[in-house]
Amino acid sequence: MCITANEVIPRNESVEQAEHSVDIEAIVQGINERAVRIDDATMEIGDYVLEELFQGSLDAALSRNPYKSRSLRQVADSPSLTIDRKRLSTSVRAAAFRRDLIGDQVDCSCLTYSHWAVLLKETDDEKRRDLAVEAIRQGWSVREITERITATKQEQDPGVKAKELLKKMERPLDLLKDQEAVKFLDDPEKLEGQLKSADRLRIAVTIDDIVEKMASTSQILQRARKNITRIELGTVQPDLA
Repeated sequence: MCITANEVIPRNESVEQAEHSVDIEAIVQGINERAVRIDDATMEIGDYVLEELFQGSLDAALSRNPYKSRSLRQVADSPSLTIDRKRLSTSVRAAAFRRDLIGDQVDCSCLTYSHWAVLLKETDDEKRRDLAVEAIRQGWSVREITERITATKQEQDPGVKAKELLKKMERPLDLLKDQEAVKFLDDPEKLEGQLKSADRLRIAVTIDDIVEKMASTSQILQRARKNITRIELGTVQPDLA
């Protein structure tokens, strides 16, 4: 189903205004008929549901919870529906997102359902829109879009850095070889600016635990070395203490 800018649903009506009397089982049958098709069936399902259930409310369909619509919940709960709830939700949101961009005269013809589905993983509306426009301009693959979303989230989430450091601390000797991690741990400004207080405290507790274990390990290794030295020199019997 090809959607043009002139056919885009307006965005200024509420969910309640968009709700109207519908034949739920007829909608379900319409979805099922489209689901068996191969070519871009999921986007066609999304467009179909937008027209039948979300008249005048792209905002509602684009929300992270399109099931605020009572009619859509009824469709999703129908035992006759052949697609799962997640696919139905994604198809509606993807189709709404596409219509929204087309309404701004953006040519979305190069993007597949897989592109739209991964773009929806960006939860910030403005960033998602910018990412979609850039993906179209650059001709990005689904993988490239995914990598950019992941990189952005890692930059925004201090917890990611904390998790990486904690994992590296499980192997102290390897940690010492990681110059980037060592510099980070030795930089008060980065520790303050890029980590949450809870993460810093967790790292501090982990460090205490590691230092204690390393102290015990050091004593064991020192005794072992002394025993080996005595054995090799043949001067005394091994120290079994």
